[in-house]
Amino acid sequence: MVIWDPYTAEAERRLPTRLLADNTAVFGEKASLESPAFYYAAPDFVREHPDIVKIILQELEKAGNWSKNNYKESAKLLSKLYKVDLATMEIVEKRGGDRKVLPVTDEVLASLQNMADTFYKLKVIPKKIDVKDKNYNWFTEQKW
Repeated sequence: MVIWDPYTAEAERRLPTRLLADNTAVFGEKASLESPAFYYAAPDFVREHPDIVKIILQELEKAGNWSKNNYKESAKLLSKLYKVDLATMEIVEKRGGDRKVLPVTDEVLASLQNMADTFYKLKVIPKKIDVKDKNYNWFTEQKW
């Protein structure tokens, strides 16, 4: 079974389970790049308000640092928000890793491609994915 947090943490807490592998076991030291979170913005807004975007990203970075350094307090907030058991959310937050705000670079895209290739080789996904393919990526052409 392949699952991710908070479901992994919940299963570990409540069931007689054994973790066979995690991102670090599969992807090594670049595991955090393999499953990043993304923040989306309307292109026109980014072009017209780069100063505001910069502030938002700086505040997200501060929140991530606070969360990493105060994982128990973060877990309390998030368990209420997501309606997840506090003990489970503490596990999730404790192993949350770096919460840096980084641009989508060629290195990030290469890591995502590595993940897609690995999942294809393991038959987790049925066909190869090119993360830079216009038909698959997260760069929208929608005009807001």
